[in-house]
Amino acid sequence: MSASITGEGWGLLLPTAYFQRLHHWQSGFPPRSRVLVNAHGRRFMDEDASYAVSSGIISAQDGPVWMVFDDRARRDLPPGYAHWNADHVLSEADAGRTLRAGTLEELAGKMNVSADTLQATVDRWNAQLPTGEDPEFLRHETLSAKGAAEPPAKIATGPFFAARTLPAELVCTHAGLEIDSSAAVLDVRGDRVPGLFAAGEAGAGVLGFRYVGGGNAVANAVTMGRIAGRSAA
Repeated sequence: MSASITGEGWGLLLPTAYFQRLHHWQSGFPPRSRVLVNAHGRRFMDEDASYAVSSGIISAQDGPVWMVFDDRARRDLPPGYAHWNADHVLSEADAGRTLRAGTLEELAGKMNVSADTLQATVDRWNAQLPTGEDPEFLRHETLSAKGAAEPPAKIATGPFFAARTLPAELVCTHAGLEIDSSAAVLDVRGDRVPGLFAAGEAGAGVLGFRYVGGGNAVANAVTMGRIAGRSAA
């Protein structure tokens, strides 16, 4: 008797800079003054959007996604983190892996995007969010919900940097043994495997293709774990 596996390829991937190699609490966090742009040099999302949707938005872009920030943002990074650290970002730029340029026009050339579009994107960001409003993507509301007391500074102090950003940090998987509403494991025919129950990440299909909000993995483990225990008893 073979148990059915479901949810292949499903899980939660967090948006990360290419140079992050550890959990975000160790790698650190990107600067507040940053703008995400696509292969056309255009901003396309709230940079602080929930991880429930942000990775999907990034994956839907046509071509690479870049995180653009300036030297002030780099220097203002808090110390103590492995990767989002002022010195580490500088070493990545020195190695040529993070793009660096004295002007946005020069940076756009290295990114292979329209210089006029990138300049307009940053100018628009500077005119709006640092003054407290983000009418396109409402990031001021996201920052406020996270407890930010002040808006981010302008992206205006060269040199400027661009780091490839992509969904890469795997937080949890949604694939595993297929279960029913009683947490009983099902076989490939859809029948229950006698005496076998699963919950949490071992019991797949509850969280689905997308991770729909904070705490869902814990709620799934606790709820389905209790159901599995009662069903087994």
